[in-house]
Amino acid sequence: MKWLHVSDQHFSPKTSSAKEQSRNQITKTQLFDYLERAGKEVNKLFITGDFCFARDLFGLSSEELKETAIKTVSFIRDLVKKVHIHDISSHVYVVPGNNNLTRSEDHLTLVRGNLSFY
Repeated sequence: MKWLHVSDQHFSPKTSSAKEQSRNQITKTQLFDYLERAGKEVNKLFITGDFCFARDLFGLSSEELKETAIKTVSFIRDLVKKVHIHDISSHVYVVPGNNNLTRSEDHLTLVRGNLSFY
């Protein structure tokens, strides 16, 4: 059985710097180029970790959040095609990271207060 594990892609919405956006695109391009050159086919695909930076989630409009989700789904679909997986439901596993949680203002206040102890 062959499997591929990809983690912490950190897709950057508009609030991220041009440098971060460029780095993310280069990483995706290099990964896809490698998979194509190597002719990689896998049985299972594990995608874990953060799809974006937590700092980018705060204060984003619903459209910007949607843009991040679209980038993430697009990446997953493209990756699935590159590794020749045909049945996503039983061969692709996605585990988001801690940066992908949206938190209420009350929760953020509590966390910020607790950080002052460290």
